[in-house]
Amino acid sequence: MGSIKGIFATAQREPFEGIVYWDDSTKIITSVEEQTTGTSTYSFSQYCLIFAGFIDRHTHGRAYPLPDDATQEEKSTLEKHLAKNDYRSLSEAAVTGGITRMGCVTNCPVQATTQELYDAFVALINEESLIPALPYAMIAPGSKPFGNYPNKWMWTSVGGEEVPDEEVPGILAPYAGHYVCAHPEALGPLKELSHHIEYEDKRGHPTQEKATEILLKAQKDTGFTLDLFHVTRDSQIKRIIDAQIQGQRDIHAEACIHHLLLDRSARKNKNLKYREFLFMNPTLQPADEKATLTLSLGYPLQYVSSDDAGHTLEDKANKAAGITGTHAMGPAAAHLIQAHTVPVDIIAQAFAQNPGQFWERFTGEKTGRIEPGYKANFTVLNMNKPLLMTDEFYTPKCGWNPWHGFKFAGRVEATIVDGDRLV
Repeated sequence: MGSIKGIFATAQREPFEGIVYWDDSTKIITSVEEQTTGTSTYSFSQYCLIFAGFIDRHTHGRAYPLPDDATQEEKSTLEKHLAKNDYRSLSEAAVTGGITRMGCVTNCPVQATTQELYDAFVALINEESLIPALPYAMIAPGSKPFGNYPNKWMWTSVGGEEVPDEEVPGILAPYAGHYVCAHPEALGPLKELSHHIEYEDKRGHPTQEKATEILLKAQKDTGFTLDLFHVTRDSQIKRIIDAQIQGQRDIHAEACIHHLLLDRSARKNKNLKYREFLFMNPTLQPADEKATLTLSLGYPLQYVSSDDAGHTLEDKANKAAGITGTHAMGPAAAHLIQAHTVPVDIIAQAFAQNPGQFWERFTGEKTGRIEPGYKANFTVLNMNKPLLMTDEFYTPKCGWNPWHGFKFAGRVEATIVDGDRLV
C-alpha cells in the first residue's frame, strides 16, 4: 500500500489535510482520509499543495518513425529534429514541470495520418517516454478519422501545403461525431498582414478571430467536438461563450502558460535572457488585451497547456515560431495562484481535472482527481519557495530555456507518476 500525506488541493472543495492511499499493484487510489496520524510513503510540509497529477495536453515532440527504406536525406532530416527534442527529453522536461501525462501533436515531416503511422508513433513514444503520452492523429485534405483519437487540424496541411480558408469546412466534414483540435490561424488574414515588419503584426489578431469564426461555424454545421488550442483573444472568448449560449455544447478551449504569464512587453524585458526569441503562434498580446485570459480559466478556458516546441537558437534567429515550456508548467501554476490570485480549485480544474477527462476519453484511464478509482498521480507545489528560472536550473535539449530570468512565485516539490516519485 502506497500513501501520500499533506495538504491536498482539488476542484471540489477547499484545500484539506489528510492522507491518500493507493494499491501498489494497480497504482489506483483506494481511499482519501482526513487524518494525519501514522506514517506515509511520501510526506510534505504545510507550505506545499498536493494536486492530482498535472497533464500537459499540448506538446510537440520532434521524433518520428521512418520506413525501413528511408533515404539518407530523410535520415539526416530526422537527426536534425532529434537534436532539438525527442520523447525522452520531452518527458524529462515534463516531470521536471510536475507533469504526469502528456499529449503529443505529431506535426512532423512524417505525421500520424493513418492507423499504421499512428501505431508507429505510439510504439516510438512508449519506447522513449518516461511517462504515458497520447499522440494526436493529424487532419489533412482528404483524410478521414480512423479511431478514437484526438484529431489535430492546422491551417498549413500535411506536407506544408497552404489551405485556403474556404476549403477548411469541407476538410473537417468527415470528422462529424469525432474530436477535432484546431490551431486557429486563418490563411486569408495572414496573407493580408504579410507586409508588416514586426512579427506580432504579421500574425495579428485577425488571423485568430477569422479562424475561430470559421471553426465555430463548421462545428455547428458538421457536428464534431471542437477543441480550440492556445486561445489568446477576448474576442475569441466571447465567440466561444456566445456559441455555447446558442446551443453549441461540444466546444472546448485552452490557454497556454506563456500567454497567461507574459505579454508583449516581455520581448523588451532585460531580465529575460532570451527576450528577443519570445515569439510564437499565436503571438504574445499587449498587457491590456490579455487580462480576460486569467479570468476565463475554468470556463470557457478549460485547459492550461505548454505548447512546448523545441527550436534551437539558430532556428529562432530564422524566425521559427514557438518556445519550450513543459518544464515550467508547475511553476506557472504556482505563480498563477500566488501572483495572479487564481483560486486553487481553478488550477486543479485547468491543470489536472479537465485534462484528466480529456485523457480518459481517449485512453479509458482515470486520472486528474484525488479520489478512489483514479491513478496515484500527484503534482506537489512548494508555495513558499520562489524559483528564478535559469539555464542552469533546466536546459531543454534544444539548448536554451526561454523562461531564463523569470521569477516564479513557487516551484515543483515532487512529481509522482503511478505511485513512483520521479522528481
